[in-house]
Amino acid sequence: DPVKARATTARELLDLGAKKIDTQMKDAPAAKLGVVNLFGDLYADLGLRSDEIRLRREAVDLTRALYGPDAPELAAALGALGGAMYGTEVANEREPLLREALAILDRNGDRNSEIRGRLLLRFYELYDGRFETLPKALDYARQSVQVLETHPPSVDLAEAWYTRGLAETYNFMPEQAIVSLNRAIEISGAVQGVPNAKLIVMYYELADTQVDLQDFAAAERSARRGLEMALQVNGEDHVDAVRAHMMLGIALLSGGHSAEGLEHLGRAKRDVLRLVGPDDPFHTRAVLENH
Repeated sequence: DPVKARATTARELLDLGAKKIDTQMKDAPAAKLGVVNLFGDLYADLGLRSDEIRLRREAVDLTRALYGPDAPELAAALGALGGAMYGTEVANEREPLLREALAILDRNGDRNSEIRGRLLLRFYELYDGRFETLPKALDYARQSVQVLETHPPSVDLAEAWYTRGLAETYNFMPEQAIVSLNRAIEISGAVQGVPNAKLIVMYYELADTQVDLQDFAAAERSARRGLEMALQVNGEDHVDAVRAHMMLGIALLSGGHSAEGLEHLGRAKRDVLRLVGPDDPFHTRAVLENH
């Protein structure tokens, strides 16, 4: 029914499809696993973490049953589940999953696969939230880059360089972070095209680090590029544009361009209150703290 389909949201369509997996694919476990992974990716794209985690758990069970306890495929599934749990109420469940995945790769003599490279990024996430473990997080980010650099340029490699840049920033290494973030931008543009959504946050972090180094002209250029990307990808009515306006305002103010800087910060404040409201703990809070 095309009319009904047009009135159905992406979330509703996903939910309808997910409900049919168990009933219509119970006799084809390999095909079922492929669909479960696909739906997990789609829920992730929509930011529906609880649904994604549910499907990632199912994927782990299916993979274990299909391939056994020592299969690289199981390591990949465990890593995907641990990644989905990042920043959620079940984040404390990640470490044993990631340790199991790493042990599987070690038993297989796997030292440089893309699966290992992605898994090392999940270990970065495990340690990046506490000051005392920031050096360990940086070590995992660097290991991920080292592994993934042995493979053709990819989305994962761009993420690894971006993550390394963040870790270097958090460990007070801004000059190294600039190099890493620029490398991430270069790879992301080559692999995913320009513009793309990943580049928005990469330019944001680059501008932020350049402000820390008091290279205000470079920070302004990066922030303007980030805003350009945000407008091209999602338009003005999106939090990406809000944060891009905020960063450009910060860069301009830091460089002595007060009038234009305040204009962008004012735009960010108006838009964040309109889009997500005054009680949002992340975007609104960040904008108001910098206004």
